Amino acid sequence: VTLLDPGNIKAELKLIGSDYEGIDQIKHQYDLLSECESAKDSVKVYRHIEEELNEYGMIQEALDNWKIYDKIRASFALFHEYAVDNIFIPAQYAEIGQIDEAFRLMDEYKESYQNPWDIIPDAGYIALYMTLKDADNVEKHLDQFIHNLEKTGSQLLLDAMVARGGFKEKLAIVKGDYDLAITLV
Repeated sequence: VTLLDPGNIKAELKLIGSDYEGIDQIKHQYDLLSECESAKDSVKVYRHIEEELNEYGMIQEALDNWKIYDKIRASFALFHEYAVDNIFIPAQYAEIGQIDEAFRLMDEYKESYQNPWDIIPDAGYIALYMTLKDADNVEKHLDQFIHNLEKTGSQLLLDAMVARGGFKEKLAIVKGDYDLAITLV
């Protein structure tokens, strides 16, 4: 179920109304960019393109799109509207072997995420180290993340990112403990 964003009705309707699949859908969505009437519309379309590109394993092109819409989004969005989404981008860089860029971004986020958002970078490190299959660092950042969330009383975020995000299950898989991963599900 796709919910329509009242601020982006035209972009939403064009995206929903398109009758394309696969790579043709991606091409059509690129064409829709020329019809966008606002920065918000453009970001909405770029995000749809990014999702499709990721689905087809076209991670570099998806990241190129993210770079574009992240700059556009910064012109109108509040920090909390993109902070959590952006924290997982470094793991995508690692997925395509751009490890230096992944850690550069994480360093940037660690410096720029201020209280109360300063606990979020641990989630990015968890995702990054999972991608790198570095169980020790995953566990270190997961423990730190859980501790900080509990300390700040962020139960909603704890549930959303740790429980529903499957961090503990994924850690068990990285460690090769598939039986534990199954029991955690």
